[in-house]
Amino acid sequence: MQNACFLIWPQEGPFACRFRKRFGLCVLACSRTALAFLGGSTVRNPNRTMAVRTRSFSLWVAIALTISCGSSRNKADDAKAAADAIRRNIALYTAALDAADINLAARVWRTSPEVSLVHPGGHARGWEEVQGFYKFFGTAFTQRKLTARDIAVQVSGDAAWVEFYWHFVGKQGNGASVETDGRETQVYNRTGDRWELVQAHYSMPAMTP
Repeated sequence: MQNACFLIWPQEGPFACRFRKRFGLCVLACSRTALAFLGGSTVRNPNRTMAVRTRSFSLWVAIALTISCGSSRNKADDAKAAADAIRRNIALYTAALDAADINLAARVWRTSPEVSLVHPGGHARGWEEVQGFYKFFGTAFTQRKLTARDIAVQVSGDAAWVEFYWHFVGKQGNGASVETDGRETQVYNRTGDRWELVQAHYSMPAMTP
């Protein structure tokens, strides 16, 4: 009789089968323990299968969105940190001109032959000539104050460019005061964790007729 059970249910597996005779017939009964195996019947429920697939898909979508949002957040954080570092450089840039301090300027500029500074008085190419710009301000003025405003910083990878307006007040050796306004663009490049000024161009405001 036990063999007959497995003949009737060849894929029985863990199902516990027993036979009992009722009214002269052999009736197959499956225990409740078998039906509870792995949470229920071996008969596939298409609705349940679809629900499982839907939950799995939703899980993967949630994971992908989490990774994507984390990556976007990291990029935004990096861009903000870079912009903050460059703004600190601009503060050093103005302070270096105020003091006509080449050593302080070297903390902002890349001290290499590739840098350049375009200004109304000429074009300084390379760090050696850029130093001459600070020396000029040191000898031409006894007092200097450069103020930057409306600073706009754009960062793209290891490069960044800046636009701002400036106001300069100085006193010459003969006591005469000088006050000028202008605008400036700067280009920065990142080396390691340091942003270095590689190009600056400043000019006076356009004269209206």
